[in-house]
Amino acid sequence: MHKRKPIIAIDFDGTIVENNGYEMGLVKKDAVRIIQWIHSWADIIIWTCRGGKDLEEARLELVFRVIPFDAINENVHPAGFNPKPKIFYDVLIDDKMLGGLPSWKETETILQEFKERWYGE
Repeated sequence: MHKRKPIIAIDFDGTIVENNGYEMGLVKKDAVRIIQWIHSWADIIIWTCRGGKDLEEARLELVFRVIPFDAINENVHPAGFNPKPKIFYDVLIDDKMLGGLPSWKETETILQEFKERWYGE
């Protein structure tokens, strides 16, 4: 049993939304519902290479789509995890991960198992 909620870092482009170059891509199937579920038991960091106006566009898209997050490109608990700019997370969901990104439905199944181990359910 852990003393804190797990921290899940989620990439934006190619993971939450389709990778569409410099334009905002469509939100991936099941992403909103599953990220809302994740946020019910974990802290979420949105991890993106976007900056400036593009980062603000991503933040607005998250708010508009009601996709919850606790931080963007920074640690959830900054006093406990250093140095910057590296973020601390327990799980990273990213389209660039080895083997590629599973569907959000498959990700939900994997994370359910992780959640049960984390909380000792």
